[in-house]
Parts: sequence; structure tokens; C-alpha cells
Amino acid sequence: MKISVIGSGYVGLVTATCFADLGHQVVCMDNQEDKIEKINKGLTPIYEENLDELIKKNISKGSLNFSLVNGDIIEKSEAVFIAVGTPMDANGNTDLEILKTCIKDIKVHLEKGIEKVLVIKSTVPVGTCDEIKLMFNNDKQTKVDIVSNPEFLREGSAIQDFMCPDRIVIGSDNQKSIKILKNIYNKLADLGYKIIYTNTKSAELAKYAANSFLAMKVSFINEISDLCETTGADIDEVKNIIGSDKRIGEKFLQPGPGYGGSCFPKDLSSLVNLAKSNDNRIEIVEQVIASNDYRKSKLANRITSKLNQGRVSNITILGVSFKAGTDDIRDSPAIQIIKKLIRDDIKLVVHDPMALANFNESYPNIKTISSLLKAIEGADILVVLTEWPEFANISLSRLSELMRGNKIFDFRNIFSKDVMIKNGFDYECLGR
Repeated sequence: MKISVIGSGYVGLVTATCFADLGHQVVCMDNQEDKIEKINKGLTPIYEENLDELIKKNISKGSLNFSLVNGDIIEKSEAVFIAVGTPMDANGNTDLEILKTCIKDIKVHLEKGIEKVLVIKSTVPVGTCDEIKLMFNNDKQTKVDIVSNPEFLREGSAIQDFMCPDRIVIGSDNQKSIKILKNIYNKLADLGYKIIYTNTKSAELAKYAANSFLAMKVSFINEISDLCETTGADIDEVKNIIGSDKRIGEKFLQPGPGYGGSCFPKDLSSLVNLAKSNDNRIEIVEQVIASNDYRKSKLANRITSKLNQGRVSNITILGVSFKAGTDDIRDSPAIQIIKKLIRDDIKLVVHDPMALANFNESYPNIKTISSLLKAIEGADILVVLTEWPEFANISLSRLSELMRGNKIFDFRNIFSKDVMIKNGFDYECLGR
């Protein structure tokens, strides 16, 4: 089928590439000319495992193309997927300005009488699809249907999540549109992956509810981890026992510096505000937000409380992306902790295997080193904030040689506590 995807960020790029790999003819469009030029030159604008290779593969076989937003392409597409950004505004609400501008552009390009299915991949508040439909219904000659098809992709495993989904959600009450979406996802359905059909409002809310629940698990295990430290329990044992319960599951039960990224923070805030605007409160989500905010301050204070008074401490930060497997630093807990460590008696050095370009662009005054070993050299204190495998695989004897001090804050629990202490490190982790 002929499909167009508008938006070449994480969601749009992965969606377009995976649809092409499923055998569809796909054009991924954006209004940023420089971004399209880079992609056409083979320069993928984001880091996502295996994405670069998959893009090149499908460009080579002719199933994937990239273009500026083009009316002719939109008209010839059997479905237009919209995957533009819906960031959080200053009040914590979802900013739909980019999405609404995109819809207006599409409307200009559509000729009278043409039937078109617009599929909203972007995360949007309940009722947004109805609002978009009204933008077209004012023109009786335009036959456009709006479908909600929320994405459930995790950065770092987005291709796997697309190709082997836990579920595909299609929100629509239009049988023609449902048939088109069925055909688009036909190969995945044939492989046994579940498709859930619902209305647009339920599909929209389900995305926010899912992310809020996962964020709640993250904050819950972080607080249980703190309790382990004061009671002598072991978080690894506790989370394994909890995760063995099929009603709970083992995922999102790893203690750390808190959740971050482009989805959880804005989605939880949007859900809270959505509830308030509908004369409701979701107090549990409000508390998750508060817990996550406090988490970063607590861990930063844990570091500063151990500084040697009267002398400058060299602190090396390992990891600034919000999780391993991505170069995304948006709302990364590492960034919030780093900001709290900017003071006169601390000399900061930052290293990350993938995210330094993004970090340098946003924080040019903080020193970064691209070499892991050089970043560690001379450090009094080492702070692990992202769980990159190369950090866990470093030789401990080499680590000891390179550091000036021996203090390590492992806020991702990538090392064995017993092994680190045996090797002479003053080691602190979470919940153990």
C-alpha cells in the first residue's frame, strides 16, 4: 500500500522505516529541509539501534523515500500517518500547535471530494481526533476520516517494539478506515500480534494511562529501593520476587535516578491537567511526578554530602542520555543531577558513548570527553547515571589505576557490590 508519514523524529522515522520493511511503499515527509537533505545523504538524525541499516536497506530496494511535505504525495497516499511532536507547554499541557499546523497544511493540499484517512500517531489528549475531524467537517466536500493509532515504542528498542508489538491499537468507528488500517498491519496480524479496535477517545487515553502506569512502577521501585537501604533488605531480591508475580511483571522494576525522556514527563503532566480540566484528579499520578522530581535532588545531595570539605573534587559523570540505547537527553534525570552539581568546589567531566553531541549543544559550558578512559582519568568521584554496557565492562584494575580517588556512586546498579568493595572501591549503589 502507498503510505505517507509526516514527521521524521523518533516515531515518524521508525514508523516509516518499519512500514517500508513490511512491504509498503512509504514516503516520510518533514517541513525541515535540512533534516530531509541529511537523511537522503545517509545521515540518520537520531541514534536508534539498527535503524540506520534498515533505512539504507529500504531506500536501496525503493520502498522508502524522504521528501518535504508534498501535496501530490499526500493525495496519492492511501493513508497519511501523522507523527509530529506534541511537546509540553509552560503550563504542563500538551502543545498541539505543531499538529494543528500540520493538519492545516494537509487540508490545503487535499482536493475537493478526495477521500483520505489521517492516522494520528502523535500522543494527544482525549478528544483531539474529534477536534481535527471538525476542522474538515466544515468543508462538506472533503471526505476525511481521523483514526487514532498511538505508538508504544521504547527508545533503544523501537524497531523491535514496532515489529513485535504487545498490541496494536486502532481507534475508529469508520469501517472503511478500519479496513485500510487492517491491510496496513496485515503482516503483523498474520504473525499473531494482537490488534485492539476501539474508539478514538479510548485509544487516546490508553496511551497516557499506559505511560503513567509504567512511570508509577519506576517511582515505586525507587522508593522501595530506598527502604531496602534503611532496613537491610536487598532490592535485587525484592524486585525479583515482585516481578515473578505475573500480575505485576518484571519490567520497569530496576531502581535508578528516575524516569525521563520525551514521553513519560510530558504524558504524566498532560494526564494530570486533562483530569483537572474534566473536574477530576488523578492523585496517584500527581504523587508519581513529585516522587520523580524529588529523586534527582535526593541523589544529587547524596553525592555532595560526601565531598571533601576545603578542596575541589573532580567528578566524572558516566551517561547523560535518559537511558541506554539512545542519544536522547530530553528530561534526562542525569541532566537534572548534573545541574545540581554545578558549584565552585566541583570540577565536572561528562562522558556518554552516544549523547555528547546533543549534550554539548544544550550545555556548551560543561566539559565533555569522548573517550571513556580519559574521562575517568584523575577522577575523585565516579557517578554512573546511564546503564551503558561499556561502563559495566570496564576493567576494575584499570578503573582503579585511572581514578585519583576511589568513590563510586552507581545509580544504575551496573556493578556487583561485593566485587567493587573487594577491589578497594568506596562504593555506593541503590537498595543493596
